[in-house]
Amino acid sequence: MSGMGGARTARAAAGAALLAFAVLAGCGGADTPEHASRRAPRHCVVREGRPDPRCTPGATVSAVTQVSIHRTICRRAWVRSAPRLPAARLAALEGSQLRAYGFYAGHGPAAYVEDVLIPAALGGRATDPRNLWPQARAPAPAAAQKDELERTLHRAVCTGATTLAAAQRTLARDWSAAYLETTG
Repeated sequence: MSGMGGARTARAAAGAALLAFAVLAGCGGADTPEHASRRAPRHCVVREGRPDPRCTPGATVSAVTQVSIHRTICRRAWVRSAPRLPAARLAALEGSQLRAYGFYAGHGPAAYVEDVLIPAALGGRATDPRNLWPQARAPAPAAAQKDELERTLHRAVCTGATTLAAAQRTLARDWSAAYLETTG
């Protein structure tokens, strides 16, 4: 009987991975794995260090609003308690994203880090494939510089220097230009 349960678990995991890729590839959130398998995945393109908004539009937690920031993201415990994808699911998602973005041509997976486009510290949903993408480690501005901008924006939101919505838009639309503007 355990062999039967193992096969079901494997099928369920494969279905979940296919559904995650379908969402990432722009097939729509309502698709089932069966529908997703019939559609050709969209090719994703990185432009000037930014993910393709069709493939990685970003996703936020509805409980985080401008009114709730001092009860949520501006508390240290919020980020530490934010849900994360299990390592195995994250690795499978990263592999499918690397292929969708065409990153195996010329560079290995070590040249990228799985990034949360809108981080939990700014109300992003770290478990949603629409908010995750393989970000280059180099050349700058790249992963380390985006992390720096995220910390700057988090401080600005929590001190009232900017709004939560403005910070989220900055990261989702053109984080690299915002980083260059703040450092240049």
